[in-house]
Amino acid sequence: MSITRKEDRIISLNKKYINEYLRITDIVQQNQYFYKALIIENHFSLEIKNVIKEYWECVSLFSISLSDELEEKLKEYNFALEYSNIKIFDIELDKNYVTFFSKYPTPKGFLDTYP
Repeated sequence: MSITRKEDRIISLNKKYINEYLRITDIVQQNQYFYKALIIENHFSLEIKNVIKEYWECVSLFSISLSDELEEKLKEYNFALEYSNIKIFDIELDKNYVTFFSKYPTPKGFLDTYP
């Protein structure tokens, strides 16, 4: 499975967050299942942005129990690429860019969904 569209939208499949999305372009595969894209419209709520930011702060500090709790929150959003119809994982926002995986990364390989 690879992403072939030049533009797409990252959306939440959770109906509670249906109007929140990122419109992205220049989607580039960095390595297996890992992508980087330019954000051209950011319609994520402050709530979503904060959960993503806190998750990555915990990961960088090796705070496993806190990152696990935040990952549970991220699961609720059930992120996907709207037009490519692909679930995505480990979203990270960095200024005008977003990175994500098209499969869930684990030490034993990649999964199609959360464990």
